[in-house]
Amino acid sequence: MTPQEVQNTLNAIGYHKEFTVVFTKKDGTQRKITGYMEQPTGEPKQSVAVPVVTDEGWKSFRLDSVLSITM
Repeated sequence: MTPQEVQNTLNAIGYHKEFTVVFTKKDGTQRKITGYMEQPTGEPKQSVAVPVVTDEGWKSFRLDSVLSITM
């Protein structure tokens, strides 16, 4: 997926709705995380990393590393 496709998908999912993302880590391995995005407080920041709340705490992934997103 392109970073724009990923951003459009995340916008469609919205906040506080669980989704699963599969992405490639910097070391080349794949990771799958399930969680949700929280509504940001304060000014929006331009970032390539997306923070996600999971059962294990906060995780993040880069927009340019996503292979798939499912709800």
